Amino acid sequence: MTFKYTTAFAVAGLWLVAAFGGGLAYGAEPLSREQAIARALEAAPILEAMQENITAAGAGIIQAGVKPNPQIGTEIENFTGTGPFSGFDRTELTVSYAQRYERGGKRGLRTRLARGDKKISIAEWHIRRLELIQRVESAYVAAVAAKARLKNKEQQVAIFEQIEAAIKKRVEAGRDPDLAAQNAYVRALGAQSRAEAAQLALETAKLSLASLWQGSIDSFEIDETMLGTLPSALTARTPDMVQKGPDLVLWQLKQERTRASLALEKARAVQDPTFRVALRYLQDSSDVAAVAGVSIPLAIHDTNRGNISRAKANVNRSRYELMDVERQLGRQLMIAHAGQTASFKQARQLERNLTAALGAKSLVMDRLERGVASYLDVFAAQALVAEIEEQRIEMLARFYSAQVTINRLTAKYDNDAVPPSGAPEASGDVLSREGY
Repeated sequence: MTFKYTTAFAVAGLWLVAAFGGGLAYGAEPLSREQAIARALEAAPILEAMQENITAAGAGIIQAGVKPNPQIGTEIENFTGTGPFSGFDRTELTVSYAQRYERGGKRGLRTRLARGDKKISIAEWHIRRLELIQRVESAYVAAVAAKARLKNKEQQVAIFEQIEAAIKKRVEAGRDPDLAAQNAYVRALGAQSRAEAAQLALETAKLSLASLWQGSIDSFEIDETMLGTLPSALTARTPDMVQKGPDLVLWQLKQERTRASLALEKARAVQDPTFRVALRYLQDSSDVAAVAGVSIPLAIHDTNRGNISRAKANVNRSRYELMDVERQLGRQLMIAHAGQTASFKQARQLERNLTAALGAKSLVMDRLERGVASYLDVFAAQALVAEIEEQRIEMLARFYSAQVTINRLTAKYDNDAVPPSGAPEASGDVLSREGY
């Protein structure tokens, strides 16, 4: 009895280890693209780092809006000298309060510049997020294509084994030479080797995908049916569709920042006066007198001309950079769309070719059964089917890879993306699809 229960517990323990602790794909569910994206976003430290940039920029807004600190000073006069001033009888003590007054709207312009920095940080957060999603989508498409190739190879193994069995029967009946059976065995063995290579390629693709969230390849399965569907028609693309993405918005914000910087440099050319009030205590009469004064720098040498010229050049530079980025993004979108269109047309044609090749193979198999076709005809027909299917999978993979690029450039996954505020000045600075 003891041995019986011990054996039962041992079997149960091994089952639990295999199912939960052994990392096997036992009960693993297919992973959708959206689930893969969600896992990667949740585990991405770069987004947390970019959030700290937003928080720092929000703190910069607070700092930019503060006024200059006042100054408190003391002066002692006539506390030593010669003649009547040799003692402390004529000492004068002055306690002053001074405040520099900023002219030209410097504080408001600094705040405007700091707000621009925060908007840039938010746009960069969106860009990093979309770049991560693009990596996930690319890895996902690669894994799906690898799974489809594996399925194709496994189907070829099954078919070649069936052909081998059929040819063996013909050899045993004396209808084909022994060489036919040997040839069929070698071809089936080659199909098995290709299937094993495809299995390794799938594991590598899954590892590349799972590494984006530090996951295990045994915790999920890949559903290859995504490659089996194509839209009925392609969506038209125009270069202006890149306007929806944060890439162009980032450069627009950078241009706005250079303009704000120019306005601030011009304001810095305006000299700031310092107002001063004080109380003076006269030792010899014990009287107190009020003192007031104002000082302002003379703009003789430093008029901030160099910084203003540099800021003007930066404004012009940012304008040309924005034009170039807009053209480059539009060009990338149209290239991706052209590649997707070509893949779409070729995939459709390959579907028709595959149907014809399957029909031809069926005829050859029927002729083989009736003894009017050779085993070489069967192998040729099956090789043609396998080749067309491999080409179709490749075209579908290219189609969806191009879609990944289009999704990135048009910010498909940026509809409701809102970075955490992380700073007191976050309100009003959240990006949206229409503007940032």
